[in-house]
Amino acid sequence: MSFKDHLTYLLLHIISKILNRVSNRTASGIGQRVGSLVYHYFPVRSEVAQKNLEKAFPQQSGEFYHHTLKRAHCHFGEIFIDALRLSNFNFDKRIIVENREVLNEALVERKGVILISGHLGNWEIIPVWFAKNGFLSYPIARRQKNKGANKFFIELREKTGTHPFYAGSQAQKMLHVLKKGGILGFASDQDARRKGVFVDFFGISSSTPRGAAIFHLKTGAPMIMALCLKDPEGKYHLKFTKVPTMPRKSNSVKTITQQFTSILEMEVRKNPEQYFWFHRRWKTKLRDKTGT
Repeated sequence: MSFKDHLTYLLLHIISKILNRVSNRTASGIGQRVGSLVYHYFPVRSEVAQKNLEKAFPQQSGEFYHHTLKRAHCHFGEIFIDALRLSNFNFDKRIIVENREVLNEALVERKGVILISGHLGNWEIIPVWFAKNGFLSYPIARRQKNKGANKFFIELREKTGTHPFYAGSQAQKMLHVLKKGGILGFASDQDARRKGVFVDFFGISSSTPRGAAIFHLKTGAPMIMALCLKDPEGKYHLKFTKVPTMPRKSNSVKTITQQFTSILEMEVRKNPEQYFWFHRRWKTKLRDKTGT
């Protein structure tokens, strides 16, 4: 690792140790201040987020974009702080589970479960909740570009009992998880470039990861959307929603992907300040895929 990577790793360790000693209220306040500081003085990708909001909510006012963007910075400041405190996170007091029966019914089928999420609320909490509750769960994650940050978060996930597959892992190993009745997790809402399938997201043709749909078609494993949203009191609501699918003969990667993307869009519309607008979601155009 480079000096920068080593320094990042060391700083994250020090900050994490300090944050694990403070109260939830103090941590939340620190997170909001960090987010506000970034919003006012280090507007990284704020222009991208502003344009995304304008595309998603074209009828809204400038005040709406400004207010949502500011709140989004504060929200992600908070969940970043919570991510650094995951090893001591009090799941019993801070997590409210909604629609648990949806998960139970899917597990009864004994085909494994394809768990789909998006970059809404706090997605890092979801696999840790599964690990803490004794589920055989394997999320699929991306490695951090900074090697120091990547090492830190790998170690943090190991401490919290989560063992993700990383992008590029063998599909056979993932299929084995489903065959054992386990849970395979996908975050399926970022631009997938030319490898993606194009579906509507906020009325815009959007390149979307195909993995979840492909695994469903191969295995017949039930699909569930899992989202973890934060309320004003600082508690997280982990909500499970069944993803409806047509008979397998009538299904396709596109129809399946559209189903869960529509569910995600509905939840983002309710909580726009908790969505990660900073990603170039609509970077890949349909013509980039077709060549027309």
